[in-house]
Amino acid sequence: MLDKLDFKKKQLLVIALAVLLLYIAYQFSFKNAFEAMRLNSQLRKDHRSESGQVVSYPQIERKDQFCAAIIKRYKVKKEDRENYLWQSLSGMAMANNVEISFVQGNTLPADTSALSKGTVVNQFNFRGPYVNIVHLLDTVSKSPGIGKIHMLKLESPKKENKKANDNRLILVLGLKGIEG
Repeated sequence: MLDKLDFKKKQLLVIALAVLLLYIAYQFSFKNAFEAMRLNSQLRKDHRSESGQVVSYPQIERKDQFCAAIIKRYKVKKEDRENYLWQSLSGMAMANNVEISFVQGNTLPADTSALSKGTVVNQFNFRGPYVNIVHLLDTVSKSPGIGKIHMLKLESPKKENKKANDNRLILVLGLKGIEG
């Protein structure tokens, strides 16, 4: 069949097949590549124009929500904070049959930038049986508005101060929060 065609018709047939092959290649390969390149250049142009704005990605939004939840747990009430904190902790201590005392000379954070951000640190001493202290710690960890536990030290009283049959332990508890 191709033998019967003259040279000019063979050239037209080859050109038509080349055009057909080029069209098929464009539809299945080049079209998607050109669309991806166009979309990429458009996104880069949009990103350059929004250089001051934050691009919203689901991962960043989830991280922001997680960080906001953490900061919310550290928030302490600013107005009359020490009275609220003392009343809350003494109520929790009384409910769990534990003695409480406030340590004067609050331990301040070593980082001065933390002070400027409104970070507050308080330290309290509790005295009571082990089980009651554990219940108190559980209550304190679940209480909103007093900050979070940042330091915990459980110790037995020294032998010279210890009375016979006294199974009470001393808990030194540090609370850290952000005034808000």
